[in-house]
Amino acid sequence: MADENKLRQMLASGRTALGCIHLLPSADVTELLALSGFDYIFIDHEHGPAGLGELSDQLRAAKAGGAAALVRMPSLDPHHARRLLDSGVEVIYCPMIESADQAEAFVKACRYPPDGERGAGGGTRAAHLGLGPDQGDRIADRVMLIIAIETLQAVRNLREIAAVPGIDAIFIGARDLSASMGRLGQFQDAELLGAVAECEAIIKASGKYMGAPVYPGLTIAQMVGKGYAMLLTGIDTLFLTSAARASLI
Repeated sequence: MADENKLRQMLASGRTALGCIHLLPSADVTELLALSGFDYIFIDHEHGPAGLGELSDQLRAAKAGGAAALVRMPSLDPHHARRLLDSGVEVIYCPMIESADQAEAFVKACRYPPDGERGAGGGTRAAHLGLGPDQGDRIADRVMLIIAIETLQAVRNLREIAAVPGIDAIFIGARDLSASMGRLGQFQDAELLGAVAECEAIIKASGKYMGAPVYPGLTIAQMVGKGYAMLLTGIDTLFLTSAARASLI
């Protein structure tokens, strides 16, 4: 039987959760990142090469290292969401949500009937961890659902998106948001900063947890001061290359 959702407990206590984007398809790397002190490991199925074949070992490795595991889906794909959940994922993140209808579809994909449309398969890893159909009445407490706001269309619809029941946290993806404005990577652009500030105000007013990568030019403390509950401080591949380069100096 799995423990209660570690990340949810941490956030409920008022602590800020610090995580790392994990691209490399290696449970050994997962464990090392967890042992480094991150609160959660952000396993990336959108931009990274890892998939379902590595996932169970990565989930076990994160837990062995004392961290929670979060998995970012490639897209709003109900089938992929169900396979992640059947693998025992307790924190699932859907990118590129642009409307309340899409947010509702994500929630439905992750809930058993009558609250959703998740298939009630038995004998899965999730079922053995207490996250299967026989425990369906507790899934809302055990599984965290996170979405990302990454386009101007999403910003326009954010008040309606943030009102969708079942969404626990909302991340602001400033890099993709800058791309949707035609200003990729121009993080000090006034329009981008205004859109990010608008998102921050709406998410905080909704009562949902707010998350993001640490914004370029800001510190973790400054992000926490803005009300962020979940932060991503870096990427495993960049940690590796920066350390390797430093060793050559």
